[in-house]
Amino acid sequence: MRITLLSLAVPWADRPTVGLYNVDQARALRALGHETSIVSLSPLALPGAQHLGGAFSRQASRLARYEWNGVPIHTLRVPFAFPAFVRTKLG
Repeated sequence: MRITLLSLAVPWADRPTVGLYNVDQARALRALGHETSIVSLSPLALPGAQHLGGAFSRQASRLARYEWNGVPIHTLRVPFAFPAFVRTKLG
């Protein structure tokens, strides 16, 4: 069975400890014989955003596809229509 987890919290080069539980869940499902991957939404990175510094450059440098502990992670760039407070505190 194929299982795709959707999460805003995933580890990446700039934030290696964020969302490790999602990777552990995917690895546990793999151990049970399932094909797993994680899809993560990320703010749309405008061209040249990596030169702005801070959070803009970190998000712009995030890869579209990478692996963390053997689990493939796919980053989808989307325009976020709700503020960070809703994503981080209420989500």
